[in-house]
Amino acid sequence: MDWYYVKEGQPIGPVSEKNFHHMVRTGVVLCDTLIWREGMTEWQPCSRVQLEGMSAPVTGTAGWSPGEAEAVCAHCRQFFPAKQGKRFGANWVCAGCQPEYLKNNPGAAPLRWHEYAWIGLPLALIFSSGLIGGACGGAAASINRQIFPKIRNPALKYLYTGLVTGGAFIANAVLALLIHSLLRKK
Repeated sequence: MDWYYVKEGQPIGPVSEKNFHHMVRTGVVLCDTLIWREGMTEWQPCSRVQLEGMSAPVTGTAGWSPGEAEAVCAHCRQFFPAKQGKRFGANWVCAGCQPEYLKNNPGAAPLRWHEYAWIGLPLALIFSSGLIGGACGGAAASINRQIFPKIRNPALKYLYTGLVTGGAFIANAVLALLIHSLLRKK
């Protein structure tokens, strides 16, 4: 069966099934391109139509469910070889779009080793104070993990997480002194 698609507001077609699949793979027909074929009641975005012999369409920014060999960029919506891009959560992003994608989605970038070390610094309380320190340190590390990817300014990022870490050390000291004084009274 032949396919039709809309380009610059004009319907184009008929296009054979084989050629249409090639047009989808090469980015001529994008996820949001309106398509139609005999048997459909109305024009629909390509991402909403199951195409035989291709990955199943999904809703969302990534368009198609990526296969082993190809993916659809969540930023530009073009097909590209998966090994030339990177996956951020459920989204694939082509190499050309990664800087812009990460700029617009700062939480998508993977953390570097020293950032994990900074976030996990409060866990050192486990070694100095055992269970109480572990509770304070674990809570602070969890809060730091939430704060760190959301703040773009590096100075503020380290300042806020440093304050949380300092708060954990102070809370640990206060709790330890409180428990120690309660145990001494008995």
